[in-house]
Amino acid sequence: MASRRLALRCAARRTNGEPCGNFAMVGSRVCHAHGGRAPQVRNAARRRLAMAEVYTVLARVRAERSASEEALRPWTEELSALRWDAGLDLESPEVLARRARVMARAMEDAAKTLRSYARNMLTHHDPREEGT
Repeated sequence: MASRRLALRCAARRTNGEPCGNFAMVGSRVCHAHGGRAPQVRNAARRRLAMAEVYTVLARVRAERSASEEALRPWTEELSALRWDAGLDLESPEVLARRARVMARAMEDAAKTLRSYARNMLTHHDPREEGT
């Protein structure tokens, strides 16, 4: 089932002070009558939509990873206990925590790279796509 976007209302106000009431352009905060068709607003909307897609993919990857870790937890705990009993587990909790921090840093760097890639894709778009 396809995800549905929330229909946001325009954030602008009319001259009498009442809210506009029109629906905002997709990815934007204002409607077409209040500047939603302006190039800078369209570019910002494209950036917001791309970033939302990147965050969605990252959330899915994190969820899949945690699900696989959870599914493998009984076996990893058993193997860890066997290694400990055999005297093979020489790494202290500090070493394991350091490895976890390195892995977290690597994941943050990957997320930063994905965000940068998405921004570059949006800023270097083909002007012929402007009409679509």
